[in-house]
Amino acid sequence: MGKRWQEKSRRKTPWDGSSEMTATQEFMQKTYQEHYQQRHPALRETGEAEMINAFIPGQCPMCGELQFKKEGMDHNGIQRYKCMNGHKFRPTTGTIFDSRKISVSEWIEYCLNVFRYVSLNAGSWNNKNALSTSKYWLNKLFLTLEGYQEDIVLSGKVYLDETYYTIRMRDVIVHEDGSKLRGISGNQICIGVATDKKHTVCLLEGYGRPTMKKSYETFKSHIASGATLIHDKEKTHRLLRPGRKICVKGEKL
Repeated sequence: MGKRWQEKSRRKTPWDGSSEMTATQEFMQKTYQEHYQQRHPALRETGEAEMINAFIPGQCPMCGELQFKKEGMDHNGIQRYKCMNGHKFRPTTGTIFDSRKISVSEWIEYCLNVFRYVSLNAGSWNNKNALSTSKYWLNKLFLTLEGYQEDIVLSGKVYLDETYYTIRMRDVIVHEDGSKLRGISGNQICIGVATDKKHTVCLLEGYGRPTMKKSYETFKSHIASGATLIHDKEKTHRLLRPGRKICVKGEKL
């Protein structure tokens, strides 16, 4: 059985364990360690316990029991509860902050980096976390957001368009001579974006330019009948017309 693969810790420096260091090396190591401690303070030292404890659960997140009582504090000062069925939980149980080892502020900064399209590798170096940790957090973020768009229905003036992202380099399709496919092809991921300025949905339509059937199946349950659909003369939106007004971007409504 092979050894378990692990990312190298961002906490280490090239001079750890060295008995003889130059003045420059000592300075760089000290500065780096101070920066690491700033990025990774002990949870009990962040002062966030009071903020978390301000959120009073409405029910037990494990069984839905409405009757529960306080059950002391954990070592970070977070309030613990116990329901009538014997389940113990905290205000963070069942949330993205459950079983966390980092502060809420660091989670917020990580999410902002993801939404600003900062690469996982760059975010990992900036936060001084192993790349595997950043990937694990991304999985938790996706699981938290999974399904949240399912019940969103847009109404009024609905703006609809598509945007495209290139697939991973190792998955790129090329011609026999090695040249890349031209234009919008299977090498692009198509994301349909629709908004009524109150809510927005971003949905996967497939690879390459979407078909009328695909566009309809993607958005049919997210655009209310009677809505005014504003788009860019894209033929793939035609099937969304029944029961809805259609106009082209730039036209007066």
